[in-house]
Amino acid sequence: MSYQQVDHGHGHGHRDGHSSDGSDGSDHHDDDHDASSKMLWRGLWLCLGFMAVELVAGVVASSLAVITDALHMLTDALAFGLLIYTASVAKMPSTTRYTYGFKRAEVLGAVLSTLLIWMLTAMLVYEAGWRMAAYREGSMEDVDGRVMFGVAVLGVAFNVLM
Repeated sequence: MSYQQVDHGHGHGHRDGHSSDGSDGSDHHDDDHDASSKMLWRGLWLCLGFMAVELVAGVVASSLAVITDALHMLTDALAFGLLIYTASVAKMPSTTRYTYGFKRAEVLGAVLSTLLIWMLTAMLVYEAGWRMAAYREGSMEDVDGRVMFGVAVLGVAFNVLM
């Protein structure tokens, strides 16, 4: 592809060989986006499904480790959802107000996803502190190791699928 100055009609040009809508004039970009979008949706639904299994198993087993992994899966699902949304926003054409388009939406989505993970981490550290205090007092619930092991085996299989 040759790079040329492209006038987008909003006061400056871009030397990128792309039109103002971010495409390069070919249809393969849309095909790639559709395939990527389908994979992201598949990942989202797989994460939500396995998260539900882990959350139920974590509560049944009284295992903070399994509940933590379920909540980690929730952040993964939220990240998939944010990526699906921000990728569609990023495809929007530039406007007179947003002369570079909406490409930064993906970066903002990544920042939001990271903030969610940090908030989740803080909540889990707080819960772990309460559980450690309960352990010292001798009032901690027993954890069902068999359920934890079963979920771990399913988790390995799930990670292979992903």
